[in-house]
Formats: sequence, structure tokens, C-alpha cells
Amino acid sequence: QQAVKVYKERATDKGWRELNDLVSVLPYPASNLMVKFVGSATEKDIQNNFIKAFEAILFTIFTVAFVDYRSTTLAKKSSTFRQFTKKSAGPIWGALKSFLEKKGKKANFFTKLSCLVEDRNKLSIDLAIDAINDYKHGRASNYQANREILAFLGNTLHSALDGWRFGQFESVTKKGFSSQYSGRFRAAHGAHPPFTEMYSYNGSESFSDMEAVLVSQELKLAIRLSPFMFWTQMNARGEQTVASLDSTDSKKSEYIAIADGNPISINSSSDLADLHQMCMDAKENDAFDASSPCIEINLLNL
Repeated sequence: QQAVKVYKERATDKGWRELNDLVSVLPYPASNLMVKFVGSATEKDIQNNFIKAFEAILFTIFTVAFVDYRSTTLAKKSSTFRQFTKKSAGPIWGALKSFLEKKGKKANFFTKLSCLVEDRNKLSIDLAIDAINDYKHGRASNYQANREILAFLGNTLHSALDGWRFGQFESVTKKGFSSQYSGRFRAAHGAHPPFTEMYSYNGSESFSDMEAVLVSQELKLAIRLSPFMFWTQMNARGEQTVASLDSTDSKKSEYIAIADGNPISINSSSDLADLHQMCMDAKENDAFDASSPCIEINLLNL
């Protein structure tokens, strides 16, 4: 009842979108699994896909919040990322609350994401997580606010990312003998590729096409989302999907490919060993390197 009440109140807000609309505008890592929930027909599919959609969107919010938190001075004195032990609802929510309750200043997304830790919204999220734990352990549950909580989280993320695009850089090369680079940025919003929204890029930073990135054309900023997400090849045709961090320990970091659920294990001897090291560094200190995740860029519409 609490979740439905909050949903109905929020639904009167300007810019509120229903669940069916959200799947076309949210970043790919959130919308891909949400659209599967929307299309669920049986009770079993509804429960299974609700869990996947909830954890996917909560993890996307967590990723956005963490890279934002990294840009604040608070991160230099904390190690709250170590609370993230597994990409399941409870650990994600525990770590996310730690970031949002610190209320970092001069951040890009905190203001709009902080509504998640308001008392009544925390209660709604806690109730959803209780229901998910019941589902996972085979216990009966009377929870019926699946669509409402996903719509609330989806609208919160959509509002926080106003003016920002999720995606990847492509074909970035150095311009002659200068210190500048050029290439393309492909935005990836919606449930499925192909993604056709493109921008030309110029700037002083080189990007790999494996990096998952947020960009703002207006602010002329790019924010790397490593080590939480990266782009990986999905099939022999060269189609790509995003892999998101599932768990990490001293031996390896485990990722899950969004499109097919396949696991990707990375350790210190893997080709992507630097990602594993970034996870280890993040466990030691939230500001895990001296550089800012925000980079100045210039994007033009194609």
C-alpha cells in the first residue's frame, strides 16, 4: 500500500513516465531487463523478471551515484564501496544508501537521486527487497507493487540523467601531430540495439570502444563508468552488449553480460586485468585513483 501510494503521488509530477515509456528512454543496462518484465505473461516469469529488472535498474543507479560520489571530497576519506559484495538487491541498496546519505556537494546527480533515501521511499524499496528475498527463498509473498516500484526507480534515474546520454565512443584516433583526438559517440538508450543516435567527438582524451560512458553535450563532460560496466562483443557478427559487475574479491571480478546473462570472469592475468585492479582499488578507497572521472569533451550532432 505504501509503494502504491508513493507511486500515485509521484505520477502527478511533471515529466513522469509510465513503465512502457521508460523502456525506450532509459540507458540500455536498465531498460533491457525492464522490457522483459513488461512482456512477462506468467506468474513465474513476472517474479523472475521483476527481480532481474529491479536489480538492473538499482545497479545502474548505484553506478551513477558512485561515479558522482567519487568526484566529491568525501570519497577521499571513505571506503564504502567494499559494502558491495554481490549484484543482488540487498548489497546494492546498502552501498547505494551509504553514498546518497553522505549528501556530497558539487555533484552532478546526487540532488535528484537523494529522494531515494527519504523515509517513505526507503520503506518502499525495503519492501520490494523483502519480497525479492521471499521469491528467492521460495517463501510466499503478498507483494503486488512490482510495476510501481520499477516505475518509481526508472523515473528517478531518468530525471537524474536529464541532459546526459549513456553509450560508448567509437573510432577515436589522434588528429595528426596534435594532442587532440576525434571520433564518434553512440548513445545507447532503449532496450535493444541497434542504437542510431550519434555525435561527433573532439577532445584531448582518448577513449576505448569498450568503455561505458555518460556524456553531456551541454556541459561538455564525459564520465567513465569503469569498473562497473564495460562494452563487450555479444556474437560473431560484432554486435555488442554491456557487461555489469556482479561480484569482486581478491582473486577475480565477475561480470554478467546483459543480453544473454553469460558470466565473464576477470583476474590479474586476464586481458582486462586492469578492470579487476580497479575493483580492488575501489575496495580500498572510494576515490581509488588521483584522476577525476569527469573529462572535458566537445560533441556535435551527426
